[in-house]
Amino acid sequence: MSALKAKNSEITQQLEAEKQSLKDLAKELADMHRVASDAKSEVEPFLVEEEEREKLLALASSRTGEDVGNEIGAERAKLEVIQASNPLALQEFEKWAARIDKERANHSTQEDRLADVNHKIDTIRSQWEPKLDELVGRINDAFSYNFEQISCAGEVGVHKDEDFEKWAIEIRVKFR
Repeated sequence: MSALKAKNSEITQQLEAEKQSLKDLAKELADMHRVASDAKSEVEPFLVEEEEREKLLALASSRTGEDVGNEIGAERAKLEVIQASNPLALQEFEKWAARIDKERANHSTQEDRLADVNHKIDTIRSQWEPKLDELVGRINDAFSYNFEQISCAGEVGVHKDEDFEKWAIEIRVKFR
């Protein structure tokens, strides 16, 4: 029983560690969201007004697929120039992507370990739980029989809970 408690404690600690890791990632995401919001507020003055947007939509409707493809190529060239002028942005993005991949792999490993421990618990539990149920069943049969002899009802059972510490033998009696 102490081995199961130790395993249960270990699983609980692993779960708490994963929860903390998730909280850290959520904080980092919030920080990135704040940075993106700051960048958006800097860009907003350059956004196109409604009248200009309608003019651009009218202009875009008269273009061919080839024209749009050429413009996309030009924009890609501009993007490459922007990346060249700010290499730290790309490096930071790659750093974050690598960290996220590492955390996902760590999370996956922890889930695998947790599944393995749960499997071991189930295996050990399958060895003793049927014997317990059989023993309590025999006690219940004798208890019920004896209570019937005095015109009462009695029952013995096992209260099973997710937490092994909350398991209990239940004795129920009904006097008539």
